[in-house]
Amino acid sequence: MPLIASAPTRPSVAIPESHHWYRSDGTPQYDSPLAKPAKDGRTTTPTTLRHARADGLFPSVTTISKQALPLSGNVINWLVDTMMASALDICAELSDPMALEANMPDRAETEALVVEEYKTRRSSQADRGTLIHAQVERSLTDNVPPEDHAANLADAQIRGWAKMGSRMVDCELSFASTLGWAGKCDLLIANVDGLSWTLADLKCPNTNSWTRFKTASEKGHQVGYDEYGIQLAAYRAGLGQPHPEMKCDRRIISRCVSILVDGGIDSDTAGECLFYEWPHDTLLRFGRVFARAFENWVELRGYDPRPDDKEE
Repeated sequence: MPLIASAPTRPSVAIPESHHWYRSDGTPQYDSPLAKPAKDGRTTTPTTLRHARADGLFPSVTTISKQALPLSGNVINWLVDTMMASALDICAELSDPMALEANMPDRAETEALVVEEYKTRRSSQADRGTLIHAQVERSLTDNVPPEDHAANLADAQIRGWAKMGSRMVDCELSFASTLGWAGKCDLLIANVDGLSWTLADLKCPNTNSWTRFKTASEKGHQVGYDEYGIQLAAYRAGLGQPHPEMKCDRRIISRCVSILVDGGIDSDTAGECLFYEWPHDTLLRFGRVFARAFENWVELRGYDPRPDDKEE
């Protein structure tokens, strides 16, 4: 069976996922035109809620999750650990005898140094995940071998798991749903019954998190954060009720899988993958959680993207 890959468009600048919007036909609208060119010559700007209201755009699943769902305890702990590690590193630098001879920063300057280190650590991990994700995506869509060692290893494992070449596959499929939200799916694999699909989403946690997930997997526990399952549940519901303007047919999703790639650089397990299939009952529960979050998002933003016939 052939590999079928959608042709994803790219934003003109790096846009946070929490700012992603989609048209009713499922195509992303990363940028919107400016009324007049900016001083730097730009004619477009990242799409915002104001543009969404004017153009009838749909928010991404991640937009809704970040703005209407509370952070889980695991995510908060990771943020705290990252900040603590940043503070300890800065303190270690300032305690160096050579640093004592220089002008020592005051409290405010020290706090600024810690915050800057924290931002660097977060962006470094995000950039690492983006690189692996992009190279694996390009390999699956265009058969371009990944240059990064971890990405190359992950690509081989994902291809083996998905049985590439023997099943129909869609990569980076964008959608918009009459339910009111939209998104872009990493991987859709046709099941052997020819009627249903497996939906897979790629995540690249750091080595420490990945190691904890591996231990959980070995013990038969949930692998990955609740947010991973909630995202897949929302995608599954959205693909089941696509907007009429979408060219893509309705997809029946029977399996949802998180693919967790060790995104470390120097780790011995960098590029190793864990494949976790979310239980059906958990997906149903997470689907209800996201539906409530969407209603909260509508109230918070004062914008309901669902078709007008919902009011009839």
